[in-house]
Formats: sequence, structure tokens, C-alpha cells
Amino acid sequence: MTFSIPDSISPEALAALAKDAQVDVELPKESMSPQEMQDLVMRDIEDLTDKFDSMFSYKLVAHYALFKLFEAHNAMHSAACDDHESDIALCIGRDAGWLQLMMKGLQDVQCGTEDFMCPMQDN
Repeated sequence: MTFSIPDSISPEALAALAKDAQVDVELPKESMSPQEMQDLVMRDIEDLTDKFDSMFSYKLVAHYALFKLFEAHNAMHSAACDDHESDIALCIGRDAGWLQLMMKGLQDVQCGTEDFMCPMQDN
């Protein structure tokens, strides 16, 4: 069995290959700079929100991020209470309250007709 290996590739074929190529370079988070971490998050969020083609998708992402922070703070609050660390529990509970307030404020921002999170206004 013999194979023929071309000496070159056309610019068009190379461009087509480059267009379809995916670059998934995952660096360990310990070795990433703050800018690399921000770039990774921004790229992934933009890829996700492009699927919706609407401003509302950013609201969904922001709400989910705030919810996950709220959830983590509630777990830390419970652990601090279980450990009888009342000062720490108080601080963490306060922060969870701030996160809850941010979620409520975000909910009230109207982001288009598909925004099912914003309360309806009867005017």
C-alpha cells in the first residue's frame, strides 16, 4: 500500500482547516494569570450567549453566577454555624444577603420580550 503525500496545501484548503480548527488549551488554574482567567470566562460566556442572540442571555448567565455564589455562601454559613463560629457565620450570612439582593435587583431589569424573569408591569 502506498500513499501520496502532497508537497503543499492550497491557501484555500489551509484557510478551511484553520476555520474548523478548535483551540482548547486548558491551563491549570494555578498557572493562569488573572488576565488569562478573565479571557477564558469571557470567551466561554460569549460562546454561550451567541447561541441565544439576545441581551437576555447575559441576564441568565449573571443570575446563575449570583445563584451559585449565594448557594456556596449558604453552605459556608451552615458550616460556620455547625462549628460554633458565630462571627464568621454572621459575616458569611451578610454576604449571602447581599447576593440575594443582587439577584432581586437583576430580576427587575427588563431585558426584552423573552425575559421571563422580570415581573410583568400592569400599566
